[in-house]
Order: sequence, then C-alpha cells, then structure tokens
Amino acid sequence: MNKIQQRWLAFIILLAGLRAYLPIYQQLLSKFQKSPVVPCQRYSKAKLRSPKIASPPPELALPEINHHHHRLTSPTEKIGMAVSPNKQYIYELTATGIKLSDRISGSQQIYPLPPNFPQLSWATDLAYDSKRDVVALVSYGGSGYFYRFDVKNRRWLGARSLEGVDLQTLTYDATFDRYLAWSESFVGKESKLWFLSSDGELQFAENLGDRLPGYHQLYNRGYEPNPQVEIIANGHHLALIARQNPRIANNVAELPITAIWHYDRLSNKINLSYKEPRRLYSD
Repeated sequence: MNKIQQRWLAFIILLAGLRAYLPIYQQLLSKFQKSPVVPCQRYSKAKLRSPKIASPPPELALPEINHHHHRLTSPTEKIGMAVSPNKQYIYELTATGIKLSDRISGSQQIYPLPPNFPQLSWATDLAYDSKRDVVALVSYGGSGYFYRFDVKNRRWLGARSLEGVDLQTLTYDATFDRYLAWSESFVGKESKLWFLSSDGELQFAENLGDRLPGYHQLYNRGYEPNPQVEIIANGHHLALIARQNPRIANNVAELPITAIWHYDRLSNKINLSYKEPRRLYSD
C-alpha cells in the first residue's frame, strides 16, 4: 500500500477500535489491500456486536475519497507536516523553521525562527492546534524545544524548553485540547507516549514500548533504531502507527507503515490491529 492508502487504513482502524464500524473497515480494507496483512483477531465480527453509534463523532469525520483513483482528495499529513483544517495551507519543517504553502495560489513562504529564539537543532515534527490556529514545532537534541507559530498573524509566539526530552512525533488532540508526542531512548529501552498542555508544557508520560504487542519484533533490538511512532488521537482512543525509521528505510520519503495499534485509555487495553508481513526479530 502506498502512504496515502496506509494513512486511510489507520483512520479506519481507529474507527474499528471504537467498536462500531467493522463493515466499513472490511470494505475499505478489501479495496486497498495489495499485500497480505495480519489483522488482530480481536476485531473479528463475533466480538464487535455493539453498534450503538449511528455515525462517527464529528472529530472523526473522514476526509473525502476519490474512489476511482483510490486516493484522498485532500492532502494527508505525514511526519514533519501539518495541514490547516480547510486543507488550503500546508506547513512543513525546514532547517530554520517552517515553510507555508498555499494550495490555491501556489505561493510558498519560509518563516525562520527569530534570532532571539533558541536555535533549532533537529526539527522532528509539526502539529496544528485547530482551537487557536497555532502550529507547534518540536525539536530534538540538546534541551529540545516546543515552538508555537500563529498562523493568522504569521508570527512566532514563543519557545518552551522540553527539558532534554527528545520528541520524535507530535499530534494535537482537539477533544482534550492537548498535544501527544512519542519519544524513544537509544535502542528502545524506553518508548514513551507524552502528554503536553496546549502551550507545550510536559505533563506526564506512559512507557508503552513493552506494552505494544509485537513492537520489539519490528526491528533488530540493540542494533537498529526503533520505528517512528505516529499518533492519531480522539480523546481516550488513540491509533499508534509504527513507521520504519528513516535511517534504515529504503525510501525515506515513503516511510512504510509496519504496525498499527489501537489504545483505549479508558479500559487501558492495547490491541494490535495491523502488522506488515515481514521477518520478525526476537522480542
């Protein structure tokens, strides 16, 4: 599957985690599946018999899809990219700040960090705060920082130290008005899901590496870098999407998905929903 199809599959798996949309999931999976996948048996039809939700919650409304071409009609986000709610503006990481692209006019503009801001070491990801129209950027290395950019006035708002926490990916959860991020220590000794306030203050973390079924089998532990874990958040329901680390990926631009988990924080359960068919390493 290409990256757009994988992204769509991730949304469908998150809906399946809400235990209401198995027929939709099966229909789309059959359309997009081009290579064998191993779905978690917990999502079998017999175990999903509580269709109490008639339609997806507003925050899970899915983007339109062009069925003829099997692709999304609006831009989809990837690591290092954020898209405005109206899909017109795309924000991407640069070596000095962010690049803003207008899909209608085709114009592009670079917004480097101001000289009085902490220097950008290694920018890792972006997220769009839809309540405030703010794009957040996190950096890696040294102290690490959380930067905020006002998209309406097109100016940088400030920077907050991450106190040495190296965040690899970032997402915004409008349901609880907070950010979620993923961090990895060297060779996977700690794989943490972080929760941050709307202004980037670190609040708490959950060490999930050993709780994700099959996670440590996706890479040669102790010799290869961990997968990158992307997050899709809807309140207590999270989709955790493992992508091959760019340092070992054959095509850095694609970063193929290797596994997807559904994490229900209310029940404290994590289920493996998708796994790329590949040789597994010893856990």
